[in-house]
Amino acid sequence: MSHGGARPGAGRKSNAEIQQIRNLIDEQLTSELWRVLIRSMIAQAGRGNVRAFQLLLQYRFGDPYAPQPDESAQILMQILSEAREELEQGAQPRPPTNTQELDQLVDKFHALSSLK
Repeated sequence: MSHGGARPGAGRKSNAEIQQIRNLIDEQLTSELWRVLIRSMIAQAGRGNVRAFQLLLQYRFGDPYAPQPDESAQILMQILSEAREELEQGAQPRPPTNTQELDQLVDKFHALSSLK
C-alpha cells in the first residue's frame, strides 16, 4: 500500500496553522497546569522513563551536540530580540534611512560586543 503523493493533511503545517495550535494550547495550559505536567515528567524520569529524563536534560541544558553560536551571533540575537520588543510595543519596522542611523546600529553592535 502506497503512502506517497499528495493527500489531505499531508506535509508540513503552515506558520499560521502552527501559531493557531500554539494559541489553543496556551488558552488551556495555565502556569499551574504546566507545573503539574513538569512534576509528572520529573516523576516519570525518576521511575526510569529514559525519554522523560532525556527531555528534562535537553530542555534544561540544551542539546549538547548543537553548535554553540559565536559571540557575533549572540549579539545579533540580542539586537533582534530588542527589535521584536519594539515592534510588539507598536514601533513601525524600517531599515536605516541614512548613514547616521546605520552608524548608530554599528555602534550598538560594538558596544554590545565590548560587554562580552
